[in-house]
Amino acid sequence: MSEKSKYLTIAFLESAPVAYTYKLAKCLKNRGYKTILFSFLKSKSDIYDSAYDKIINLNIDSFSVSASNGKSIIKKTPRIISKFYQLLSHNPDIIIGVASPKPLWLPALCCRITHLLSSRTPFIFFPYDVNALRYKEKRFFKKAGIPDLELNSERYLFTHSDGVFFKGDEYKAVKNLFPIKVPVGRMFPYIMDEYIQPFSSYKLSKKDNELHIVYIGFMVLSLEGNNSLGFISGYDVINKFAKNKIHLHIYSGQYEKWASDNEFDKVENKKYIHIHKPINHHDIIKEISKYDFGLCMSQFDYSIINKEFAALGPGNKTANYFEAGIPCLFGPCLFSRDHECTRAELRKYDLDLAFSDKEFSKLKKKLKSYNYSKLLDKVAIARREFTMENNMPSFELFLQDVISKKLNSRTTPQIRLSK
Repeated sequence: MSEKSKYLTIAFLESAPVAYTYKLAKCLKNRGYKTILFSFLKSKSDIYDSAYDKIINLNIDSFSVSASNGKSIIKKTPRIISKFYQLLSHNPDIIIGVASPKPLWLPALCCRITHLLSSRTPFIFFPYDVNALRYKEKRFFKKAGIPDLELNSERYLFTHSDGVFFKGDEYKAVKNLFPIKVPVGRMFPYIMDEYIQPFSSYKLSKKDNELHIVYIGFMVLSLEGNNSLGFISGYDVINKFAKNKIHLHIYSGQYEKWASDNEFDKVENKKYIHIHKPINHHDIIKEISKYDFGLCMSQFDYSIINKEFAALGPGNKTANYFEAGIPCLFGPCLFSRDHECTRAELRKYDLDLAFSDKEFSKLKKKLKSYNYSKLLDKVAIARREFTMENNMPSFELFLQDVISKKLNSRTTPQIRLSK
């Protein structure tokens, strides 16, 4: 490789920093790349600082699109453009626009500005979740508060970006909706070496000889508001765990709202349901290592949600549970391909542990029948292979492909692959 070859400067353009892109940026930085975060919304991003050489933050309260705040958005546009010029002054070799899952109009705007101002800088679209796959009928998008502007912006990003990458098998479905003619990559939400915890010898189950399951993340309880469209109530699942005397521990950013609204007064047999205050991503992995299994729960109403969409998740939780050294449990699966994208990955390690809604009454017996030490041996094997670090070379080749196609030249800057 020529001595003139260089590591690239890669900018991540996000609404707010998320754990997935933190891991990706940190891996790139560890391999010698310069990384920049361009963040739109106000956020406590200090825990993500170590992944980026530079952070540019707009610190704006909201980018939701509605008639009531249309004027506010227009007023913010000059500031957005000014800050984006600041980003471009750092001469990024690649800009990755992240949707998580909205606002999509902002990365679409920045994609357009990038192409107007630079003929050499590729703009890569990372859709995170694909809105177009979410609902079975168009009327549900409006009911969920997803305006046409957002859907049109998503289409624009798929058809005008210089590269697209996914965190799962979305491309199989997306290619039938959008004419994608640029390089396509995939980076599963793998675990990250720095988060991996030693297998814990301290388990709550050793104290009381009962099963303790942990769930982290978003959960819909009351079916009220746009955000609950397409979900079934979490109370149904929670009460089934309690009824079958399996402890369920929940860590969610919704804790304060749930506490203020007394949401868990509706839960039966509260002895088995434990609600914990949220913990930042850097600390929660060690915290949850004391449980027996990590739960990936299906809450979708399939009269509204596309089954194809549901089959694509939830890789992030799987990575967190493996980092903590606990097996992942999928359920209650409401159809055979529930969570299929992630479960297909885990079948490689004989760790596709799933149960249907009909199996709830036998779940406790089923889980206790497993040879738990052998399960942990399989998790150990998965943790050695199922990492961001191991999969970075293929992602680097994707980046090189995007650059080569963009410049359409044999003299493109080469990505320096780590040994």
